[in-house]
Amino acid sequence: MKRSTRVTAVAAGTAVSLATAGVAFALWSANGSGAGSASTGTARNLTVTAAATDAGLYPGGPAGAVGFSVTNPNPYPVTLTGVSYGDLDASGSCGTDDVVLSGTAPTSLNLAVPAGGTAAGTLPGVIGLAEDAGDECQGVTLSVDLSLSGSQR
Repeated sequence: MKRSTRVTAVAAGTAVSLATAGVAFALWSANGSGAGSASTGTARNLTVTAAATDAGLYPGGPAGAVGFSVTNPNPYPVTLTGVSYGDLDASGSCGTDDVVLSGTAPTSLNLAVPAGGTAAGTLPGVIGLAEDAGDECQGVTLSVDLSLSGSQR
């Protein structure tokens, strides 16, 4: 009797194994395809603010440096590499005819502005006083509009 019990147990075990294997092969597989999406942000303009430097300018003297700071509201750093100059101005009664832009003012720079941060810069030899600038130009602040360009770095 022991022998037939063993044969029955082995046969039952084999049947369970085959049934389990059959269930595993009976499962269906599924696949899918489609698209995902993400939207881009929009670059925000940098803010350039004048920062006066004491250039010790005098009529007909060498051009002095202009200082500035740049605020970057973007979530990525920007490296500024180019500069161009616009309108000249003077405070008080010193006229714009008394202010001169140097012919050798730099047109390139290398200024890194961190994401959400501010950086300061100075451009040497940019602005000066005309040779015939009068006393009304003593102790005034001269300014020049700056256009800075660069890219994300």
